[in-house]
Amino acid sequence: MNSNQETPYGLMILGMHRSGTSAVASLFQQLGFHCGKHPMPPQPANPRGYFEDRLIVDAHDRFLTQNRTAWSDPRPLPELFFAGTLADETKQELASVMSDDFLTHDRWVMKDPRLCRLMPLWRAWADQHSKNAPLGFLHVLRSPRSVIRSLERREGFGAKKGALLWLRHYLESEISTRGRNRTWLSFEDLASRGGKALAKAISRLDGWPSLESHDLDRAFSESFSSDLVHHGDEEATAPNRDWDHPWIVKSF
Repeated sequence: MNSNQETPYGLMILGMHRSGTSAVASLFQQLGFHCGKHPMPPQPANPRGYFEDRLIVDAHDRFLTQNRTAWSDPRPLPELFFAGTLADETKQELASVMSDDFLTHDRWVMKDPRLCRLMPLWRAWADQHSKNAPLGFLHVLRSPRSVIRSLERREGFGAKKGALLWLRHYLESEISTRGRNRTWLSFEDLASRGGKALAKAISRLDGWPSLESHDLDRAFSESFSSDLVHHGDEEATAPNRDWDHPWIVKSF
């Protein structure tokens, strides 16, 4: 991106857990995008960090916990969860974090896999913000085979639960961003084609400038490596086809 660009640009990254959203966010950070001033600390599962803001993740988790659910529950979230006092308080909390932190930067990226299911908390804020500056939504897709295997290793989930979570997250994120300024990125395409894949995805966002190729090449070489590709397809076992949803089967 041009260094003299003054127009503020914001991007919200959506994608199932273990789908490579951290790797994608790290690329944007290398390009000079702000990812939050309260970063989630690295953990063995993500030794380079999550590139998520702790205040946003905590607000999302509190909302889920107080509704007696969690990101790992594949059941649908009732619409009534997103109305009432708790939802209003959470929306205000999230809006405050954005105003006090992210919106003080010209270029920012906000990422949390929980966004896939909690976009109803963000709709009003996103609609208002997009009136003032380009706001994009980047969906990071990854093969269910790899995600299921990674969840099995990290969380101890069975293949059935992992597959249901994969499908639930991607269905809800697609539905909740319809009609918005959105684009899609295959993690497998990113791993094989590097910055070119990301540049192509961003080029589909209305109002966004193109990403500079030399900056992308540098960012990719500095922040993306094979150790970020957890449990690729080559080491994943196929789930039991007896229960697999046909949409999941077609994604393998």
